[in-house]
Amino acid sequence: MMMMVKPDCVRLEKVAEAVGPELTAAGAFSRPLQVWRSFDEYSKTGVIGDARKSTATKGEQLFEVATSLIAEKLIAGEPWN
Repeated sequence: MMMMVKPDCVRLEKVAEAVGPELTAAGAFSRPLQVWRSFDEYSKTGVIGDARKSTATKGEQLFEVATSLIAEKLIAGEPWN
């Protein structure tokens, strides 16, 4: 998503090294969204998964899906249930 949202923050010369731990569904949903955690707890490389496969187009598609799903939950009042 960073390639789409803020491309000037992506160091393309480092993409070949951009591999980190995989985030499983169980790990992703193990804590509520509102609990802050340092990114160091997730990844020492600053990457989750394999960023070598990233493109701005994939980021745009992920962004659209993520924002739609978050909006649905906000409209339904789920974060405050």
